[in-house]
Amino acid sequence: MKQKIIRYAVMIVALGVFIYSAYQLTLIYIESKESMEVYDEVKNMFISDASDQEIQTDEQGMTIANNNSGGQFVWDYEKMLAYNQEAIGYIRQDNGEYIDNPILQHSDNEYYLTHLANNQESSVGSIFVDYRIQEGLDARNAIVYGHNMGKRVNNIMFGSLNWYYYCDNDPDYYKNHPTLDVYVGYKHYKYYVFAAYKTEAEGGWTYTYSFEDDAAFVNYVNECKARSKYVFDQAGEITAEDKIITLSTCCESEDKRMIVQAVRREEINDVPNVPEDAVVAAQRGVVNIGGEETTVPEETTTEPVTEAVTEPVTEAATKAPVMVQPVTREQKTEPAAQATTVQQTTAAPEPATEAPTQPTTQPTTKETTTAAPETTTAQPTTKETTTAAPESVTPEVTTPAEPES
Repeated sequence: MKQKIIRYAVMIVALGVFIYSAYQLTLIYIESKESMEVYDEVKNMFISDASDQEIQTDEQGMTIANNNSGGQFVWDYEKMLAYNQEAIGYIRQDNGEYIDNPILQHSDNEYYLTHLANNQESSVGSIFVDYRIQEGLDARNAIVYGHNMGKRVNNIMFGSLNWYYYCDNDPDYYKNHPTLDVYVGYKHYKYYVFAAYKTEAEGGWTYTYSFEDDAAFVNYVNECKARSKYVFDQAGEITAEDKIITLSTCCESEDKRMIVQAVRREEINDVPNVPEDAVVAAQRGVVNIGGEETTVPEETTTEPVTEAVTEPVTEAATKAPVMVQPVTREQKTEPAAQATTVQQTTAAPEPATEAPTQPTTQPTTKETTTAAPETTTAQPTTKETTTAAPESVTPEVTTPAEPES
């Protein structure tokens, strides 16, 4: 009798686990389907004659990209900004067959882990640039994060990056897919892959975005090439004048990250109707970050490499829809010269150029309050009144609190 009760109890527990698992899988399926619809909506804004394209679905009812329908992808940055003011570009691989997503940038590295391009909450998230990189996709090394959704979501996110490292069905995948199309603001560039490797999730070295000098940047690139599983000949030699992009996603191991890096090469002049004021803004170094314009500092590589190592954002693991909070380690803020932000309040002359570096868990990139310098005035005498020159006091940089885990 006792064994019979135990057997029934085990069956009830097993049934409960099965029902819960089925429920979770259903939620994942619904969420993935909704995410596909959102990103198809974004993509169709740039597909000519999109309304005439035939919509196809797979056996599970998921949308399949129809790249042979005759529609042509025509990038329109104004449309993208109207959809999301934090958009800074777009990335495609093989005409959108594997990657087909807008690139966003928020005031932190957490928001777009769990939000789509339309700001809808979803574990699928978005592709986004590290918020500490003020120059966005025009940085010397633009670090871009995206989830590895595996087979959950077709043609979006960074699941296909792992195929550069291993792909049993196509061992020559890395040879057959050497390029990426990246739209940066109003421009379209062809990027060539030069490295593909795995790195430690908490290593940080790969995520260097500021370099002491040209030699440090070239040494960094050479080290990335040395770590690469394959040699990518089409990328050619990379010099100090080049700009690269680092794509990061999770892989089969929670403590590893898959890295694919590419160098910017030729500009493709296929972006129509570029407004004249956009050209002027680009010439004076103005970029859009977080939905607002900011001016890029003339010098962006003054910080030593050892102080510019950032931790990768922890993306969701392939097997689970639950977001894992990014690993946070104690870091140093960038010098104030590099911390020019969108919103500043200054009530006095420009402070001294040399600012102290203080430890912080999150560098400030969005809201910085600059304290007014103190002015010291000498006491007047009966014969002569002397006023001392105002002293320049180093501003205090306000750093946001560490995000809750």
